[in-house]
Amino acid sequence: MKTKIPLGKGWATNTVNTVIFRARGLLTLGRYQFAAFYAGKRVLRLVRRDLRSGKISTFDLRGNYSLDDAHNYASLGYDGDGFLHLAYDHHNTGLRYRRSKAPRSIAAWTEELAMTGKHEGRLSYPSFLPMPRNGPLLFLYRDGAAARGALRIKAWSAKRKSWTDRQTPILSGAEQRPWTSSPYWNHPAVGRDGMHHGDRARRSGSGDQSAGGATHDAGVRRNLRVRGGERRRRHDDGCGERGDRVFEARQHAPD
Repeated sequence: MKTKIPLGKGWATNTVNTVIFRARGLLTLGRYQFAAFYAGKRVLRLVRRDLRSGKISTFDLRGNYSLDDAHNYASLGYDGDGFLHLAYDHHNTGLRYRRSKAPRSIAAWTEELAMTGKHEGRLSYPSFLPMPRNGPLLFLYRDGAAARGALRIKAWSAKRKSWTDRQTPILSGAEQRPWTSSPYWNHPAVGRDGMHHGDRARRSGSGDQSAGGATHDAGVRRNLRVRGGERRRRHDDGCGERGDRVFEARQHAPD
């Protein structure tokens, strides 16, 4: 039986709160559920629901948000100590990121922070990846722009309370020839084997970027394991990586 739980009114002029590629707008951590959504152009609302008592609390993070662009969704994650991480309002723009000041709490947040300061000037599609067994919190995002970008990962160290960059992108078409491309990744998840699994798409320029032409390749990527700083890639991504098989479909799509 499904139960509707009202959380308040949200921004509904476009799909920024519900866009299909939005990642981690709702998550469960122990006895609590957390959600993030825009209530207005100046209000990013955080919600915590106690699964035992049913009590719901909210916190409004006030600021200026570019909600006319539905790409600019908010994404939540949590680390091994229970602190919440929040990224929001990105589409080829600089990093906007905060952390909660207490574990499993939405009552207070840091100011906007850098992560490492590297590759943080043109972000899109942020996603905090679910934590694999005994693994770090990961932050996945596109660095660059449509048809010229790279998919990058940062990892959070709960011990050092800091982020580190993976030295090379997971997928990249930024330097491809005769024309560049950009990878996209939707809703990565952790399997029972501790591997991250996700489906991806690759957007390629037509050669004449001014014409706005592009192709979109869709496929499946799996078996990305991150352990103690190691990254093992075991599947073809269509953007210069090597692997044993790929499932792919192609369609033409507008800009």
